[in-house]
Amino acid sequence: TYTTNAITAPCTVSASFLLIPINGVCGISSGATFPTIPTTDLCDAGTATAVSGAGPWTWSCTGLYGGTTADCSANIQTYTVSTSAGEGGTITPASRLVSHGSATTFTVAPDAGYSIGAAGGTCGGTLDGTTYTTNAITAPCTVTATFTLNSYTVTATAGTGGTIDPPSAVVNHGAATAFTVTPLTGYSIGTVGGTCGGTLAGSTYTTNAITAPCTVDAAFTLNTYTVTATAGSGGTVVCVPPTVDYGGSSACTITPETGYHVLNVVVDGLSAGAVTSYAFTGVTADHSLAASFAINTYTVSTSAGEGGTIMPASQLVNHGSAANFTVNAGAGSFITSISGCGGTTFTNTDISVTTYEYATGVITGDCTVTASYEIAALPLIGATQGIGMGSLSATAFLFNPALYRMLYGRRTRKDGRRPGGRTDRRGQEGMRTAQREREP
Repeated sequence: TYTTNAITAPCTVSASFLLIPINGVCGISSGATFPTIPTTDLCDAGTATAVSGAGPWTWSCTGLYGGTTADCSANIQTYTVSTSAGEGGTITPASRLVSHGSATTFTVAPDAGYSIGAAGGTCGGTLDGTTYTTNAITAPCTVTATFTLNSYTVTATAGTGGTIDPPSAVVNHGAATAFTVTPLTGYSIGTVGGTCGGTLAGSTYTTNAITAPCTVDAAFTLNTYTVTATAGSGGTVVCVPPTVDYGGSSACTITPETGYHVLNVVVDGLSAGAVTSYAFTGVTADHSLAASFAINTYTVSTSAGEGGTIMPASQLVNHGSAANFTVNAGAGSFITSISGCGGTTFTNTDISVTTYEYATGVITGDCTVTASYEIAALPLIGATQGIGMGSLSATAFLFNPALYRMLYGRRTRKDGRRPGGRTDRRGQEGMRTAQREREP
């Protein structure tokens, strides 16, 4: 209030003014949270600058008339994005705080033996490999993931000669499976293996724990059987082939050595007789064949002509051996020849040879020893022989065994000569003369 003095004339009252500084003051938006950029209540005093940033946001309230400037800011609205992972995997991180309108990512990781089944949730989004990217977040939401246990195909393959069942199997990760391996008739299981690994027990093959697609391979072998051949002394047995495939054949040849023959052939414990060959056909098991042999024996018979004997009358002789015979002349006869069976032929004209030991050669077959004899005749000449019988005609010859024995005796050697080496030629000549004159 300005009070003038007493006014007595026109006058002027004048006044001058000074500006009062106004400091900038942030409005209620400063420090607040907004889903979008704030546009109101930026300053309570002063002039607001442009709001900058994408959240949080900043601006200033500039003072007036030299007043101070206030720096202001506001936060963007954020939301919690949580996660939920099923059995068999994880989602990382477990949660995120995401600004309004922004997207975020999570890593979806399956455990060993699992695969990602599906990824989704209330946030929305897409899965690329193991990365899940949400849509723009405008509210709290959840990302979920499910996982599936891996399964693999195990493929089975059987070679010639058998089967494997089943031909394939679908197996969960970490599990094992079994196959039945069956050989065809005449075959056996050879090997069972493959990329799966495993063990064979009887006809069942059990794989190792399956962690990837793999194979089981079965191989079979054609059964073979042994033909065991044995031969006794005196021969051989050869069976070709000695090892026979299932259903095949083997031919056995039984060969006696020279001078032997097959005595018996025993096949698988049963006699097949004295055969020289045997065939195993349609073989489905091991077989045996045993042959025994016996040395050949031959009959050495004798043929004694009139006037004597051969002892023994016959003999059974083993192959390769020799036989001895005693050849005897009868009374009044002498041996003239012996032959046969490979022995040294004996010929004789000496009437004193009445006994002979004949040896055959090596016997290799039936044969006959033959002996021939002649009658021994002597002259009865009494005066000339000094026995007091008187004078007889030179043509009067009779065979007198008693006189023969008295004059020449019975002792002989194997060479047909009498002891002392002398042969009475006069007696022999007289015998021949007597025989001629007695003939008609």
